[in-house]
Order: sequence, then C-alpha cells, then structure tokens
Amino acid sequence: MRIIRKKKSGNAHLVLKVNVVQARKITVENSGCNPICVVTTNGAFSKSSKLKNTTSPQWRQVLKLKLPKKPYSEHLRVVIYDVLSTDHNSSPQQSSDHRSGSSSSALNQRSTTYLYLGEVKVSLLDIFKKKEGRTSYNFKKEPTWYNLYNKNSLKKLHKN
Repeated sequence: MRIIRKKKSGNAHLVLKVNVVQARKITVENSGCNPICVVTTNGAFSKSSKLKNTTSPQWRQVLKLKLPKKPYSEHLRVVIYDVLSTDHNSSPQQSSDHRSGSSSSALNQRSTTYLYLGEVKVSLLDIFKKKEGRTSYNFKKEPTWYNLYNKNSLKKLHKN
C-alpha cells in the first residue's frame, strides 16, 4: 500500500493505492466462485474486476481510494464477494396499442447478487506510524498474506 499526495484545484488530498494481488482457497460448497475484491475506508470504496470460476483468484490490480481530510475510521477493509448473476429470460410478449399501432416486447433482465465470503481489516494507523528518517515517513507496506474472517460468524474462515 502506498499513499500519494495529489493537488487538485489548490486543495491537497491523499490517495491510498492498494495492490490487490491474489487470494487462495476461496470456495463456496466445494465449487469455484466468481470473486471480486472491494476495498473500503471512511465511505470511499473501489472494487476489482470479477474473475470467473476460480477458487484462487489472481487480480493483480491497483485500487485507489481518496482519503477524507477528517477520517472517522482507522481501518481499511478488504472484502471478498462471490458475484452471483441470474438471467431472467422471458419469452417475447407482444402487446399492441390499437390506437397508435405500436408494439413492445419484454426484454431479458439480469440481476446481480453478491455473496459475502469474508474480509480483512488493516489498521491505517500502523501503516502511518512507520517513520523512515528524522523528518520523512515511508507509507509503503510490503505484500502480506492475511487470514479471511467472516464478520457474520466472527470466526476465521481460511488459513494460509
């Protein structure tokens, strides 16, 4: 993770870059899933692309979050979801308006549901505490494996 200071219209703000590399052994009832990774903190969020039918996704993406000037949370949440898509195919039905002579047909509808798999909380304060020198800070954190927790059951789900 790395902090970048940007200037926009004279107002400085911080952007947190999170390198989302991979996860392993993510399963839903012994089958593959379509995982996405969402990182969120203080109301800002960013999500990775969806990978199809895998239990060990490798995103290798950089997700960016704009940090607020006055944060209310010290944690960065990294949440993994399984993307469940449902196609509702309807046979085309013609309905005519006899007065105007026009007709319409029902279109296929697609709805997306997200199944919560688990999450990791990382303290931003721990990252910001690392003083590199007398007056400079290094806000970079090396890639690290984290255990995935399910906040609904409050237990550890996956081990390395």
